[in-house]
Amino acid sequence: MPPKKDLICTRTTGTVVHVRTLDYEMDATVKKLLKRRSELEMQRMRVSIDISTIDRALMMAGIRLSPEITRGMESEYRNKHPFRDMSLTDACLKVLRDHEGDALTKAQVEYHIAVGGYVSSAKDRRNSVGITLRRLAESGLCAVQRAKGAHGNIYSHIGGPKDVVADSRATKE
Repeated sequence: MPPKKDLICTRTTGTVVHVRTLDYEMDATVKKLLKRRSELEMQRMRVSIDISTIDRALMMAGIRLSPEITRGMESEYRNKHPFRDMSLTDACLKVLRDHEGDALTKAQVEYHIAVGGYVSSAKDRRNSVGITLRRLAESGLCAVQRAKGAHGNIYSHIGGPKDVVADSRATKE
């Protein structure tokens, strides 16, 4: 048996090893745990796909889920910061896409992109989000229901899965 060559992780306690190449050296309990973890990851993926399929079917049937059901996106945004390196246009479009079936105000979109790590140099980020949402609506990538009052317009995603939008940071010539 070749000598064990472990990689030492300096940020945590323990040893980091490449599971596939060293599984001949692992304890049977560790092998079982890793196998079970892998099975659960596959199950999580299948459940996620099933939920997405059901959500689309419900939407086609005219049933809109309440925002409380989609609150999981907020924690995902908070943990992964997906908007950190995105343009404002891309961030707004992703929020609308992630909340497909829900109508969001510009304040809600602004909140989600802020939670997701978007950094703005604008003095009035909410106004920038509003302008971006209007541009998306004008280009046909989101729907807008116009309203006056405290909440204002509400926006929802209507584009395809791979929407192409000009980067809002690009300069016009």
